[in-house]
Amino acid sequence: MKKLIVYSLIGLIVAMNAQHAYASRLNTIGFEMNSITDGVECEIVAASGASTTTDAYSGNLAWSASTANGYCFIYIDYSSETTATTTVSMRFKYSSDGSSVTPLLEFGDTGISNVSNISLTTNDALRLRKADFTTVGSDFSILAYKNKWIVAQLQQGPTQIIGRVCVLQTPCKDSDFTTFASGTNSANAGVAIALAGLIGSSPAAALKWDDVKLNIATGASDSVDPQQSWPNDGYVAYIRPNGAGDSNQWQKSDGSAGSSTNWQEVDEVPVDDGTTLLESNTADDSDYYNMSSPTLQSSTTVNAINFNVRFVNESQPVFADFCQIQIQAKASTGGTATTSAAIDVADNSTWFTNHETAPILPPLTLYKDPDGNAWTTGTLQSMQAGILHVNEGCNQLPNVTALWAVVDYETRSTPGLIINVGKLNPNSGRIIINP
Repeated sequence: MKKLIVYSLIGLIVAMNAQHAYASRLNTIGFEMNSITDGVECEIVAASGASTTTDAYSGNLAWSASTANGYCFIYIDYSSETTATTTVSMRFKYSSDGSSVTPLLEFGDTGISNVSNISLTTNDALRLRKADFTTVGSDFSILAYKNKWIVAQLQQGPTQIIGRVCVLQTPCKDSDFTTFASGTNSANAGVAIALAGLIGSSPAAALKWDDVKLNIATGASDSVDPQQSWPNDGYVAYIRPNGAGDSNQWQKSDGSAGSSTNWQEVDEVPVDDGTTLLESNTADDSDYYNMSSPTLQSSTTVNAINFNVRFVNESQPVFADFCQIQIQAKASTGGTATTSAAIDVADNSTWFTNHETAPILPPLTLYKDPDGNAWTTGTLQSMQAGILHVNEGCNQLPNVTALWAVVDYETRSTPGLIINVGKLNPNSGRIIINP
C-alpha cells in the first residue's frame, strides 16, 4: 500500500451535494494537530530532528527541524505525474543556513526524484533550481530577514518553473511578492509530490515552518474553483467539534446509543486513535457537530476550508465487503448538506487520515458555504460538520476518532481580535485566543 510519507517533520469542484473530485486547493497544513504520529497530518518515516514549536506564524504551533531530512511531502497523485500547473507555498523562518545548498520547497516525480526546487544557499539566499539541480535566474538574498517569517512559493507548469518570495511580516498581497527567478524546465515529465521543510541528506540549516498550502490547476472556472494558481497568503485556523449538531446516530465505543455528547469523542488534540471514538453498524447513520470557529473581522476573506477525518475499520472485512463513510457539512442547523465522495474503510489495523491509499488529501474542500454563499463570520460560527455511514450491506463497524477542518483566511485591515488561533503573535500584532 502506497501512502503519503513524511520524514522527520512530517508534506473542487464545489457541488451542492457530493464532492467527486479533488479541489484546486489540494491541502492546507498548519500543524495544529500537535502530533508527529505517522499519518495524522502527514506520514512520518523518521521523526528524529523534527518537533512542534510554539513559535508559529498562525495559530499555536509550527514545525521545527535542524537536521537533514526534516521535511514533509504531500502526494498529488502517487501512481502518475501531472503536468498541470501546481504551486506550493509555505511560511518559514531560519536561524542559520547549512554547510551546503538545502532545498526548502520541492516538486518530485513518482520516484521522489527532484523535478524543481527552491533552496537555501550557504550565503543566506534563495535559489530556484530545475530537475538537474542547475540554477535558474538569480539568487534572492534573505540575510536581512533571518529569524523573521518569510513566504516562499514554487510553481511548476508544463515547461516553466517560477520562484516567488515575500518578506512582509503580515499577510502578503499578490503584488507584494517578488518573482526572483523563472525559466524553462525541459527535463520535467510532471510532478507527483510536493515537499516542504529541510530536504535532503546533507547538513541542514535550522528552520521553522508553518502554513503549507498546495494548489493545482483543475481547468474549472475560477468562480467554481478559485485556488488554481498562487495560494493566497494569510492565516490558517483549525476548527473542531465543540457541541452537538442536528443528529447523533453514531454509537459510542461500547455500542450504546449516540447522544448529544457524541462530539466529545472526536474533538481531541492530539488525536488519541481509539481512546475515544464513534462507531456505526447501520447505513445512513448521520452525526453532525457544531464546530469551534475563528471570530474574524468583517473584512476577512475565507479562501478555502479543508475537512479531514481519522478512521479505522473495527473488524477484518469479509472479501471485498468494506465500509464507506463521508464527511458532511452544512452552513447552519437544518441547512443544505454538502458531502464528500465516499471514503473506503477497509483496514482494521491502522488508523488513517482521509484515505487509506495515496493521494491522502482532504476529501471535502469548500470555498463557499454549503448554501453557495461566501463564508461570513456568522456562517463560520453556525456551521456544522459531521460523518455519514453510507453503504448498505457492510458487515463491519467503521470507527472515527477525529474530525477537523482547516480554514485558510485573509484579514488585511488594522489588526484586531482573532479568536481560536492561539496566543499573541508578535509578527502580526494579533491577540490570539484558543476556543
